[in-house]
Amino acid sequence: MNRLGELDLPCTLLLGEKDQPEVVRCNEEMAARIPGCRLVRHPGCDHFPTVRAPEVSR
Repeated sequence: MNRLGELDLPCTLLLGEKDQPEVVRCNEEMAARIPGCRLVRHPGCDHFPTVRAPEVSR
C-alpha cells in the first residue's frame, strides 16, 4: 500500500458500506493515498457492490 501515491491515472474505488469495518477502513485509506482517487460509497451494499448494484459501478 506504500506505493499507491505513485499512481498516475484516474482511479475510482467502489465501497459497499455494509462490508466489514476493516475492509471499509482499508478502502478509505487506499483512496486517501491515491492522488485524485474518487471513492464511491454505496450504503446498501456489502462486499460485492459491483454485483449488488451494477448501475453504480459504471
